[in-house]
This record gives sequence, C-alpha cells and structure tokens, in this order.
Amino acid sequence: MRADWRPDFHYLLQIAGVDVHPLPDSDRQLQDYEWLLLAALYFPFGEVPHTLQIIHREGGGRTGAHNYNPPIEDSRGPLQLNVLAWPMCLAYNQYDPQVNLYFGGQIFRIYGWEPWRADGPHPWPWV
Repeated sequence: MRADWRPDFHYLLQIAGVDVHPLPDSDRQLQDYEWLLLAALYFPFGEVPHTLQIIHREGGGRTGAHNYNPPIEDSRGPLQLNVLAWPMCLAYNQYDPQVNLYFGGQIFRIYGWEPWRADGPHPWPWV
C-alpha cells in the first residue's frame, strides 16, 4: 500500500448504502438574531459573536451552504463542517442549522477555532 494512501470515505459509505451527497431541503438565509440564538445554545457565551463571524465567513449565513471537493472536502451547512474530516456528522442533516451548530459546538469544545482556520493546521491526518 502506498504511504500517501488515504481512505475514500465516500466510496466506503456508498458501499454501505449511505447517501453521502444529500441536497439541502432549503437554502435559507437566516437573520443574525436567529444565528445568535442558535449559537448561544451550543457555544460558550463569550464565543457567540465569533461564531456569527464564522457562520458568515464559511457559509455566508445560508443553511444550504455546500463546498464539495473530493477527496479532501465535503463541507456542509452554515459552519461548513467537513464530513470527510468529521465522519460522525454524516449520519445527521448538516443543512439543519441546529444540527450543524450542535456538531460545531462539540468540535469547538475539543479543538477550539483551529478547524476553521484558513491557514491550518488541521486536526485530521489525511489532509
């Protein structure tokens, strides 16, 4: 096996019968007060304004934001959670803003804002 081999999660999940590329039900532009209320549920209070900045930078404040660039990136939802890097997110609709912010909050509690840095480094080994 080559040293630079990395698993193709999409292929493995397709074999398992998982829909790996669902389309968003809608692409809603939420208002800032809606994002702030959702962010306050899942992020520390002092990080809520920064969460709003990340939502606007990553997904433009849209619930259906999607950046698909396999095999490196399949980022979904307002926080652009890369389901290739965070496969536990695949089983849930990341276009649902409450689900997306829940998982973003869980990732934030472990890694802080590091996964959202534009210049890396990233916590996942295959990128």
